[in-house]
Amino acid sequence: MITIHSHPQVQKFLQAVCQEIKAVELHKEIREELTIHIADRVEDLLQQGEDEAHAVELAVEAMGSPRTIGRDMHRIHRPIMDWGLASLLVLVIGMGLFAIYAIQVSDFPYTRNERLFEKKLIFTFFGCLGLIGLWFFDYRRLMRYSNLLFVAALLVMFAGNVFRSTINGSAYMHVFGMPIDVMTIGAFMLVLALPGMKLPKYWTTGETVIRCVYLLGVPLVIYWAAHSFSSVFLYLGAATGFLWFNRRSVHQFLGIIGMFSMAAFAIVLSFKTQFAYTMLRLTSFLSEDQHASYLTSLSLKVIRSAGWWGHGFAASDLNLPFQYSNTMFIYIIYSFGWAGGLVIGAISVLFIARIAALAREVRDDYGRRLIVLLLIVMGIQFVLPMLMGVGLAPYISITLPFLSYGNTLLLLHFGAIGLILTVYKRKNMIRSSNGWMPRKFDI
Repeated sequence: MITIHSHPQVQKFLQAVCQEIKAVELHKEIREELTIHIADRVEDLLQQGEDEAHAVELAVEAMGSPRTIGRDMHRIHRPIMDWGLASLLVLVIGMGLFAIYAIQVSDFPYTRNERLFEKKLIFTFFGCLGLIGLWFFDYRRLMRYSNLLFVAALLVMFAGNVFRSTINGSAYMHVFGMPIDVMTIGAFMLVLALPGMKLPKYWTTGETVIRCVYLLGVPLVIYWAAHSFSSVFLYLGAATGFLWFNRRSVHQFLGIIGMFSMAAFAIVLSFKTQFAYTMLRLTSFLSEDQHASYLTSLSLKVIRSAGWWGHGFAASDLNLPFQYSNTMFIYIIYSFGWAGGLVIGAISVLFIARIAALAREVRDDYGRRLIVLLLIVMGIQFVLPMLMGVGLAPYISITLPFLSYGNTLLLLHFGAIGLILTVYKRKNMIRSSNGWMPRKFDI
């Protein structure tokens, strides 16, 4: 009996098919699948009395034109760009540049000579280059380095805490004279590492304690020491999502959260002075005392004064601090009115909803986990600044993605969108890790 896969005529047919398919990583799988079809046909022909050579020839001819088959398969498995998310990204970037330019030409004294618009434009260019580079990157390579990436993130955060300098209440480390937000970089590195690590549903009882200390306790201690509340919100949000979507049961999830909450409370309580300050800061927005909730009171006053159409382009309230970053949402309302705020809110919802829709369509388990955790992080960054502005959340150093000024965050956000797009690009090129396509992915 001849070996079908090594037959010259079969090899020629398979080569012609694969020449039409750009997804090179699928060639091996497609070759195996087509070889099985040809082998089944050859076996039928042999049972009908055909000789081996003629049976192979007839079986290959019965498959049809290799070019047609290859083109059809390429159409099914071709790389896909999600133009919906790309369009929203262009819109948000344009609005961010417009808002920063308005602040730069306004009467706000702290930004008049800082050339924020030019800097943001330059980093937007580099961010776009990074996004394009990630489009050609196989995100699955990250998975094998997940544990190493997590350790590297902890080391980066530890170094940032030791050598930090404080700018606007946030910890930065100067590298070649440039301030780098290493705590936020560390948070994004941790988030990228989580999807490729051992899933909670496979943890043993003893392992659960060790992994909670490693995945949750150690980052919390470093962030607490660095006073990096924004990074705590981002990472704990992503870690909670990781635990929930990959849980063995609800009881396991609640047990982990309860154990971590008690340990975290014990840690922060041991720093009595810092604990008191932190609790005051996190609960100040609930206070009716205008001195305790100064930023919240000021933000609400600015919003009320804006009306539906605001005070116009390049308007500036000199009492509103950090118009280019933490209070960018309030500044947009002040300049362009409640209507402008509603537009920003609607676009943010569309942005988040589009990423969630992409996560549902991805077959690869690892890729889907990666998108979901990045969605949680960006969702927090879109929603929390708006809640802070209207008095529903405490003021911390979290800014609107792509809209606010912040070069480190801008590059990280471009990287996040680049990874999301490259995962979605391969949704028809990678089969489900479990060998089946789930009908629904609940987010």
